[in-house]
Amino acid sequence: MNKKIKKVGLAAGFAAAAAGFLAFENNALTVSRIGLASPKIPQGEQMRIVLVSDLQSKRFGKAQRRLVKKIASCMPDVVLFAGDMPDRNHTDFEACRELIKGLGTVAPTYYVNGNHESSLDDELVNSMYEYMERCGWTILSDKGCAAHIMSRIKAGTSYKIAIAGISQETLNESRGWDRTSPVHDVELIAETGRKAVRSAKAAAGADDAFTALLVHEPQFVSDYTESGADLIVCGHAHGGQIRIPGTGIGLFAPEQGILPKYTSGIYDCGGTKMAVSRGLGNSTFPFRVFNRPEIVVIDVRND
Repeated sequence: MNKKIKKVGLAAGFAAAAAGFLAFENNALTVSRIGLASPKIPQGEQMRIVLVSDLQSKRFGKAQRRLVKKIASCMPDVVLFAGDMPDRNHTDFEACRELIKGLGTVAPTYYVNGNHESSLDDELVNSMYEYMERCGWTILSDKGCAAHIMSRIKAGTSYKIAIAGISQETLNESRGWDRTSPVHDVELIAETGRKAVRSAKAAAGADDAFTALLVHEPQFVSDYTESGADLIVCGHAHGGQIRIPGTGIGLFAPEQGILPKYTSGIYDCGGTKMAVSRGLGNSTFPFRVFNRPEIVVIDVRND
């Protein structure tokens, strides 16, 4: 009898420890930092980009205060959100609206949509977009662009960065509107990126402006590099969902399959840099393992 009680106690203790570990892995925010050098930033200056993605309708504290506070503590010059704010499987637009409102007070925020937005009812998603715009967000699409002016009044410096986006609809169209397709239209994505970057630079009024290209899915990076952007920022891969400790390897990502190539961090792609966020929430697979929700800080300097 005592042995049975002991076994039950051990099993209960193991279950409690596993539950606590999963709760920590899925709710404890982490900040990852990336440093980049660019001659397109004035000498001695630094531009701080904060990249977030894949909220998937998840909440981090009441009114998203824990998440907003964490992002604000990073002191961003600009925030880039790389899609999948709502989740089509358990949509909570109120969780999205709370984050939209909170980030609207932190820094200029730019957004491109992801596959979850593109698969939801247009009326519902459009109401979220309207709320974004009311809260000061800039929504990027293939025809849209934005120029962000950075000012350092104390140092007497002012410069612009150009921010462009490729919409999820273009990625979907490139696969013939079939996400399972193993082939895609390379030129459609490449030309769309080129047009978006040209438009963003024109809005900045400076062809040599540092340019960031915001897009949801990372696996088409060889097509994105044709745009001429200095930095590509993405999400979508969820860090590989389960990461092998000490290796930087994720096990699975949508459209990349098992042992995906692009899941987290910075990649050098023929001289163009791509940053991939591990994201914040989950979708079909409900847990992250060794893969905490991530905020990415990218410091671009000209030292």
